[in-house]
Amino acid sequence: MPNVSIVRSLGLCLLLVTTVFSEPLWSQGPTRPRVKNPISGSGTIQSIHPGELIIRLADGSDQTFKIQDQDEEALSLEGGRFIFKGLQANISVRGKLPANLLERGMLVQFNASMNRFGKGEAPVNQLVVTPSQRLTLKLDPKSEPEDGEFVDCEIVGRVITNRRNQLLVAVPKSNMARRERAEFELAPNATFDLLARDLNRVASGDTVDSFEGVEMTNGERIIRKISIRMTGPRDKITTTYSDELYQKFSSLSDAPGPPRKESSDHFTLYTDISDRSAKVLLTKLETMYSLISKYYGRRPRQSIECYVIRVEPNPNRIRGEMPNRMINGDYWRRQLPAVGVLKVEEGAGVTASASNSRQTRSIVFACDDHGVVQHESVHAYCAQAFGTTGPVWYAEGMAEMGQYWRPGNLAVQVDPVVIDYLTHATQPKKLRDIVQAGQITGDSWKAYAWRWALCHLLSSNPNYQRRFKQLGMNLMYGKEDSFDQAFGPVADQISFEYDQFVKNFDNGYRVDLCSWDWETKAIDPRPEKTVKTKVDAQRGWQATPLKLTAGQSYDIICQGTWQTTEGGEELDADGNSRGEGRMIGIILDNYTLSAPIALGAKQRFTAPQSGQLFLRCQDSWRSIADNSGTLSAFFRLTPATEDAR
Repeated sequence: MPNVSIVRSLGLCLLLVTTVFSEPLWSQGPTRPRVKNPISGSGTIQSIHPGELIIRLADGSDQTFKIQDQDEEALSLEGGRFIFKGLQANISVRGKLPANLLERGMLVQFNASMNRFGKGEAPVNQLVVTPSQRLTLKLDPKSEPEDGEFVDCEIVGRVITNRRNQLLVAVPKSNMARRERAEFELAPNATFDLLARDLNRVASGDTVDSFEGVEMTNGERIIRKISIRMTGPRDKITTTYSDELYQKFSSLSDAPGPPRKESSDHFTLYTDISDRSAKVLLTKLETMYSLISKYYGRRPRQSIECYVIRVEPNPNRIRGEMPNRMINGDYWRRQLPAVGVLKVEEGAGVTASASNSRQTRSIVFACDDHGVVQHESVHAYCAQAFGTTGPVWYAEGMAEMGQYWRPGNLAVQVDPVVIDYLTHATQPKKLRDIVQAGQITGDSWKAYAWRWALCHLLSSNPNYQRRFKQLGMNLMYGKEDSFDQAFGPVADQISFEYDQFVKNFDNGYRVDLCSWDWETKAIDPRPEKTVKTKVDAQRGWQATPLKLTAGQSYDIICQGTWQTTEGGEELDADGNSRGEGRMIGIILDNYTLSAPIALGAKQRFTAPQSGQLFLRCQDSWRSIADNSGTLSAFFRLTPATEDAR
């Protein structure tokens, strides 16, 4: 192992693991919420997003429940004030779904009649989608067929294609399927049964047959066990990038592997994780590498080396000892420097770099959490591409972004604990505090959260993204540049947009669609003069050329229709019964906003304060991206004679 110098690192999701309370949720504490009552019930899923479910109960009320999904590392209460790990809910999701939703890579189990040429006889009516770790591929004929004869078979196959009711599946090589594939016709009304243990396939409208949990002394409710039937409409089953990759590589083994070397175009992996997990991780890393190298316009010549090591909880842990232990600890201790062992056993990661006159070599040491490896790999990329990773706020903010980047997806996708903390923070961190000099890496997961939020905003917002990219490259090259030099003239604008972002964002939020227009100038409308403006359903607050005066009355008429879901109901500016699609307004004056104003298709309203009028289609901030349509809005000063009436 070469001599190495440590480069700042430590992924946010690791910090969640290493700073959360290790005690059970119901341990006694003077200020910590405690269990008050057990709860149970049933209902219908109204909305779902990380860390939270809204369920319409049998009495018609909608209630919010906290829930820790199987792939989430922690659960937070009171806006991140209290964080707990190890509270993953017992989740059962099942459904009978149309066979046209079968996807490539799914493992299906069914009975059918087929011949030696791998052709099915009669249309298949019913299949079962099985988790790949439970079964292996199987083709078991009940008897040995003659040429051209059809016999009943028990089949476990992996979906290759599913088009126009023709299902092609991979099966073991045999006399029945010499090409290791079999083809079947699906009946017009064919269905498949699906069972899942997480919430990734749950959608609004699905039925909650039962749930159990606890109500806390602070009023928050936590689900510990839930049974859900997939009854709501859907056009896709697999919705997360990670699930898509695990499904794509479902032919590989989930069994832990021995220490070995795995490689891809830009990464060399030394690991003992399973073949499937290794392939998924390398794909994630290569995707991230492609996105980040495209962003910066640089591709380092050196491969990035990553030691990714399986860890498990230490059953002999006492206070002060490491919470985890390496599965193949004796082997890895001979390969890793002491700091690598330390960070891996913390459930964390670290990046080390060594430079000579020609190039920089970077090595990642990390536990087997994919997000940790991606975070550290951003540090490694930046060190090899630029020589340094820049100041702490930039290095850690961009590394956090790196673990969440997805191909073709500009929406926010972060840990629910981060969302809960940032959107409920009683003392939001100010812009100047986030970028101040002298910060140290690994300080706290909350500091990482604020840095991520700022970097995500500036890199995604068309008002600032070009200058932000140049600033980052200058900082990593060691050139004379600073945040104040780059953004001093517009610091107030950025602070305002940043505050709005952390107040409103959620997974699914699109910064590029919610940026503020600072170019449109507002003027006082002239009497008897109608002002026309356009409002796009797929944007956040949109500037109008109207400067309103507090106490003055105005009239608005809106024409046209828009949609708040893809292929959804056409709505006018009055929206639907839930208020979705309603035209709403807000007034901005000196970076101060009025309360939202419900306008609708036709309205006379009085301006609550002076300032420029902004409009938007009312919808959840995280759901704007699937909206469509544009309305025309016509404004005028209310004539004095009518105003008097």
